[in-house]
Amino acid sequence: MKKNNFCIILFFLSCMCCFSLEKKVVFPVEGFLTPESNTVNVEANWDENWFGEKSSKIYNHNLARICAVLSEVSYVDVEKSPKENALLNCYKALGVSEKNIELHYNIDYSNSMWGNDQCAFSFAFKEITGNYGKKNLVFVVVRGTPLSCNEWISNLNISDSTEEMQEFHEGFLRSSKQLENAFIAFLLKNKIDIEDCFLLITGHSRGGGVANLFAMELYETELFKTDNIYAYTFACPNVTSRNDCGDEKFSYIWNIVNAEDLVTFLPMNIGQWKYGKYGQIKTLVNSWNVDETFFDKILLPGMNEFYSLFLKRNFSPFKSGPFFPVQVVNII
Repeated sequence: MKKNNFCIILFFLSCMCCFSLEKKVVFPVEGFLTPESNTVNVEANWDENWFGEKSSKIYNHNLARICAVLSEVSYVDVEKSPKENALLNCYKALGVSEKNIELHYNIDYSNSMWGNDQCAFSFAFKEITGNYGKKNLVFVVVRGTPLSCNEWISNLNISDSTEEMQEFHEGFLRSSKQLENAFIAFLLKNKIDIEDCFLLITGHSRGGGVANLFAMELYETELFKTDNIYAYTFACPNVTSRNDCGDEKFSYIWNIVNAEDLVTFLPMNIGQWKYGKYGQIKTLVNSWNVDETFFDKILLPGMNEFYSLFLKRNFSPFKSGPFFPVQVVNII
């Protein structure tokens, strides 16, 4: 599912372009997608004027594409090749100095405070120049569920402590608190002024859920103005039972979802279960929400080009669209 999601996301994000003063950046993409550890080069546009030029509550397709790349390469085990890691190289492609990158991937699940409710993440920053003058841009990239059982257990921890529906998904909330603690320490260590910087926050799947809560908390605790927070999540599960999670005040958070992906429907929003995500939701095109001929003749061949690059096979969409994921949720 993770491999499929990224190819789908990257294809649709490549179908749109923006005419501006962007420069081309080439990202070496590696992770769950690329067979035999081969790296696939992905080109994207980059313009430092995007930050501050328009409200973060206005969708930026180019930023979404870059965030999709960062979310994917975050899955690579940084301990195996710290100097040649794909995430490090993608940061460097954006002009970030290696001394300004901090990786938090060495997780001790036996820790008595956090246990399984942890996640891997990275921080980075660079000085950017635009119409606003000079500011720091801080990156926060949260890894999704790794190939281990510990964080899967946390994914299932909706409310283990009370066994009742709570305001937040317990496993994601505890992980976001750990992320927040490390983030504040990173800002203090690097003397970054929270009043004078932009944030770019992203994550996929579990990483998207943690990033969603983290981006919400930065606003609710009044640490950052929403105009300075640019948050893009992918395949984000539901994270809260609050009925105001879709309010305009959280619309600086963009959640890009595939309606054929069961993860984005969980925990459920049916009957007594009332879970959702903070911010706005953008649903990718599928065979149910677009003209069938357009999907088969234009979109599907384009998708197969990406699948051939990353997975050495063609894409196999659900012709039923989101029907089966919705039915599975109903049954659960």
